Amino acid sequence: MICVIDESNRIINIVDSPYPIENNERQWHPWNSLWDTYTDVEPTKHANQREAADMKSKLQQKALDSMMLILNGSSDVSALQKEYQAELDSVTNDVALYMVEMFPLWSGTGVKYEKGKRAQYNGVLYEVVKEHVSQENWKPDVTPSEYTKVISSISGEIPEWEQPLPTNAYKLGDRVKHNGRYYESTYDGANVWEPGVVGEEYWKDITDEIGEAS
Repeated sequence: MICVIDESNRIINIVDSPYPIENNERQWHPWNSLWDTYTDVEPTKHANQREAADMKSKLQQKALDSMMLILNGSSDVSALQKEYQAELDSVTNDVALYMVEMFPLWSGTGVKYEKGKRAQYNGVLYEVVKEHVSQENWKPDVTPSEYTKVISSISGEIPEWEQPLPTNAYKLGDRVKHNGRYYESTYDGANVWEPGVVGEEYWKDITDEIGEAS
């Protein structure tokens, strides 16, 4: 397939053809969509989604292998469980946000949670910031001393700004949308301040560089 582009490098057509011929034709890639700006470099967002899909497939296969061992009468699936957990732990937060459903559901029934582990609660991914034994009234969304919501860092998409805690603060170079504007963090540290409220020593307004936020 090929992409047909206009003078501004925007994709105006996608054609079922084996290779480009004309000057305004480019090789199609899975991340190219109609009306997008053409690029032959895989965007970070697409790479994260692809990595998440690959990891989900791998983890689902391990889960199936464990189930088959149990159905065949084996009680020792500890090796596969360790492999599964190691694979899950290796996933970065930016990738994890595209596979939240693969993480264990949070439980308040006396589960020991180690620092750095992640769990989902009400469809949202949280990271443990302090080792503890869970209690029913220590839910992740209301216990910031124990859990922090996983939010995207630098990635191919620009997320909405969310009020972070020092444990999941924005870093230098992170980009966010807020009140119809785009901002880039200029603070070399834990940036917990609201864009548009503080000065450029914390957030630089980059809307004019990349266009209005929708």
